[in-house]
Formats: sequence, structure tokens, C-alpha cells
Amino acid sequence: MLLPSPQPSPVERERGQLLNGFQFHGDFWNYRVEAPNESSGDSNEGNMAANTTTTSDAPVVESIVWNFPNQLSAARIVLALVCFVTIYMEWYLTSLVLFLLAAATDWLDGYWARKYEQITQLGRILDPFADKVIICGAFIMLGGIADSMIAAWMAVVVTARELLVTALRGLIEGRSMDFSAKWAGKVKMVLQCAAVAMSLWRLDVIDTTNATSPVYDNLLVGVVWASLIATVYSGWGYVKLALEMLQQSGSSDN
Repeated sequence: MLLPSPQPSPVERERGQLLNGFQFHGDFWNYRVEAPNESSGDSNEGNMAANTTTTSDAPVVESIVWNFPNQLSAARIVLALVCFVTIYMEWYLTSLVLFLLAAATDWLDGYWARKYEQITQLGRILDPFADKVIICGAFIMLGGIADSMIAAWMAVVVTARELLVTALRGLIEGRSMDFSAKWAGKVKMVLQCAAVAMSLWRLDVIDTTNATSPVYDNLLVGVVWASLIATVYSGWGYVKLALEMLQQSGSSDN
């Protein structure tokens, strides 16, 4: 007795519509997309049946959404939230360790994604979002502590810049143009991480010894101001780049 062929669920039908002829294999978090064979006159259903036993000569695009780099980005958000709690509890040494660990995952997830070609759309959103959470959050938390050497208005500048660049990136990439991070933005990130880490270390030293070092304080002030200059400079660079790309896009549309 022949059993009827299983009908696709509504979710599977929706996936088929989104893929627009591409063949879907796997679940949401781990899937493989095979481009359709344009030379074949068979229907999409026939192609899917054929691929259960044979390997298509069409190009294959591997797309693992919940891969290792994206897991690191999600872990960085969790570490950031725990770090904020420890800053509030005045456990500054613990905050410093958590912050450095989160900063390390920022480098690792990008390196891993590029080396093993695991760059995904989710990662392009999640990674910069995690960066903004930990940097903006740390500056906001430290801006409310008198001995941190980071003023509240500095946190406002950092947060405003990140919001502006995020809005511009959404606008530009929404038009299918590349708006990847530039070298100035990466330098800015390094200086901001250094400023936060040094500030947390200063707070821990004051909490345990009730003493400060004028040399270290001057160095910290220099790093904080350097991070602010890099923040404004890189932000202005992104604004100019966005304006140029929008002008080029408008010219091409005309």
C-alpha cells in the first residue's frame, strides 16, 4: 500500500516562498541552500525529490545561522549585562575581568567568521549590536561614578555616535550597498575598550588601597580623550561616506 506524500507545513511553504526557488535542507538554525538548476525544466518539487538521492551540480551556499561566531556575539551580550550588574555592585575587579572577556569574544567571533566563512545576516546584525551594548553600557555606568575619570557627557557622545552610525548603516545596507566597519571605527573600538578597562582598574585600586597614581591618572585621561576624538572622527567619516553613497545612488537612479 502506497502512503501519500507528506504535505509541507505552513512554515515550510513560507520558507519555500522566501527562498524563491532555492532548495531548503535542515532546520532554522542549521540549513543548506542549493541554487536551482536553471537548465532543468522540472518543477521545484521534482528538484527537491532528486536531491534526496543525488548531488546537484548547482552552486551550494552554506548558511548556518546559529553558528559559533553568532553564539559568541550572544554570549558577549550576556557578559555585558552581568558586567553592568557587577559595576553597580562595585565589584570592579570582577567587572574588569568580565569586560576583558567580552572584548576578547569581539575579536574572536570576527576572526572565526572570516576564516571559516561563517558570515551570516544574523551575525552582521548581532555582532555590532553586542559591541554597542557593552561599550555604551559601560560608558553610561562609569559616567555615574565620580572616580571613574569618565564624565556623563562623554557617555552621551559615545552613545549618540553609535546610534547615528547604526541608523546610517541600516539606511545604506537597506539599499544593498556595503557599509562595513572602517579602520577608524576599529581604532575607536580599541581605544574605548582601553578607556573602560583602565577606568575599572582605577576604581578597583581606589576601592582596595584608597590611593591613586598621578601618572596612571594622567595616562587614563589621555586614553579617554583619545577614545572620544576617535569616536567623533570615525563618526564623521561614516557620515561623509553615507552622504557620498546616497548621492551616487540618487545619480544612478536618475
